[in-house]
Amino acid sequence: MRPPRLDDGTVVLDAFELADVEAWVAGEDDEQARRFGWYPQRSTAETVSATIAARRRSWDDDGGRYALAVRDRASGELAGGVEIRVGDDGRGTASYWTFPRFRGRGFATRAVIAADAWARRELGLARLELYVEVDNAASNRVAQRAGFVREGVQRSQATIGDRRRDMVVWARTPAGPGDSAAPPRVAVVTGASSGIGAATAARLAAAGFRVVLGARRVERIRELAARLGGEAHELDVRSAAGVEAFVEATGGPVDVLVNNAGLALGADRVEAIDLEDVRVMFETNVLGLLAVTRAFLPALRRAERAHVVNIGSIAGAEVYVGGAGYAGTKHAVRAITRILRLELNGEPIRITEIAPGMVETEFSAVRFKGDAAAAAAVYRGLDPLLPEDVAELVGFAVDRPPHVDVDLLEVRPLAQASAAVAARRPEPALAEVADD
Repeated sequence: MRPPRLDDGTVVLDAFELADVEAWVAGEDDEQARRFGWYPQRSTAETVSATIAARRRSWDDDGGRYALAVRDRASGELAGGVEIRVGDDGRGTASYWTFPRFRGRGFATRAVIAADAWARRELGLARLELYVEVDNAASNRVAQRAGFVREGVQRSQATIGDRRRDMVVWARTPAGPGDSAAPPRVAVVTGASSGIGAATAARLAAAGFRVVLGARRVERIRELAARLGGEAHELDVRSAAGVEAFVEATGGPVDVLVNNAGLALGADRVEAIDLEDVRVMFETNVLGLLAVTRAFLPALRRAERAHVVNIGSIAGAEVYVGGAGYAGTKHAVRAITRILRLELNGEPIRITEIAPGMVETEFSAVRFKGDAAAAAAVYRGLDPLLPEDVAELVGFAVDRPPHVDVDLLEVRPLAQASAAVAARRPEPALAEVADD
């Protein structure tokens, strides 16, 4: 059998070559080279070379063991490997690994999907299985994203140290000989030009989603979409025509909608509040969220299972001086999220609110209309959340099994006790600053 060259647009799978191993052995990262042996704790450069040679020969003798190198399509660099072993009963088992610097970017998921499709098509497998250690959350996510079904836990007498090495059994049985890998699920992210939106788009793309990005700053999202292999379209959630055009441009079913577009303007008390600022906040944070959700509901209903994630705030449950406008909008977001949960109950559409506290983004710069000193003061003396912290929670909610609906996740910096109370480190004395 000739080794295939599988190219899904992001990763390329082809047969291992000894040159791959030699290049790594000759380089500085000899430890990583040993990973070619799949058992780094028992491998040396010599045994790895011998192992790869044997796997390469298996393509010539149909030995029931097929090893594929996984490469980054953009750079051609080796990202990891996938191996499929075929038994006499028409069942196969798969294993994979990725180098550390390629983890968290969806390489493993895409590689397993491509290898699975090839094995079912060319080898006629009746069943393909993955075995993953119970506490290996990342590998269990890969199995789920690749379309495998969890069948249970295989108990084992083998141990690592004082821990028993029980394995989760994931399996996939094809519908027929012509069955092919499912297309990637689609995630739409609004307000994706920076901050939480951009980080969420990257997190979902790494999980194997095809991301569709919307924002007013089109050049930013086009650059991001190009890096993530997604697409970008202009979106102003305050414009009914703009929302309609964005939904039309997206086309097809949508599996995940992340309503992230939003902003804060001003922090004045009610007696001095700028009503124009309040109007813009309500049109963006509340009416915009409603308009986008309503417009995407038909596409969400066409998906096998769908998910709406609303980015709220701890201000959706707490109040503070100067927050009448912004907290008012986020209280509305929380109410809308809970109402959606009631209205869509019984349909395969999950509803989640992620409610962060202080996150260091452009949020405060926008709120204080470019006043850099006022924006910096918000985060002074404490370590705020990063956009990636919130994006990880979006990914967590989306990654849950279909029967699990995460209703609400609140997250805040360790130093922040409430919307109005935070412990801040004292400012250094002037003499200390001068000494530095």
